[in-house]
Amino acid sequence: MKSIGQLSEVVTGSTPSTARPEYYGGDRHFVSPADISDDRFIEKTKTTLLKDGHIDTVIGLPANLFYSTGIPVCILVLKKCKKPDDVLFINASEFFEKGKRQNQLSEDHIANIINTYQFRKEEPRYSRRVEMAEIEKNDFNLNISRYISTAIDEVEISLAANHEKLLEIASAIKTATKNHNGFLQELGLPELP
Repeated sequence: MKSIGQLSEVVTGSTPSTARPEYYGGDRHFVSPADISDDRFIEKTKTTLLKDGHIDTVIGLPANLFYSTGIPVCILVLKKCKKPDDVLFINASEFFEKGKRQNQLSEDHIANIINTYQFRKEEPRYSRRVEMAEIEKNDFNLNISRYISTAIDEVEISLAANHEKLLEIASAIKTATKNHNGFLQELGLPELP
């Protein structure tokens, strides 16, 4: 199994323990609770970082991934020299291997996160590039669920088709009841209503 540290290497270009800004252009990342809008200090800092164009990517991870906490977390990727005027949101919270005490990311899950991050790919229900104007319109909220819907579309039901099926079933019941009552009559038993 790959560790979450390998995501860090890709994000920063260096391992976290030896990371030095002069070696990888000043990219930083940190792990925070998935709902990062609870604290006012964090809210002000996050808004400033967004307005200054430093938040590059928000990666949502599954719950119970770390020993120290069972809550879902996200990785905020900060870039000193960010070019695009958008933020990439990756919702990896549904992709994990369930463990007894702790969930894990498989090599495929980590590779998919890394690939999506590196190439800034958009996939329905998984990742999306969101323009700063939309983020500002949402009061600089970085909750992934605001920008990536994980809801599965409901199957559209045709009332006319269902009505036809119900009429067919009612007709079949009527025919079966008539046949059954014929047998009951032959046996001298009371008929069904």
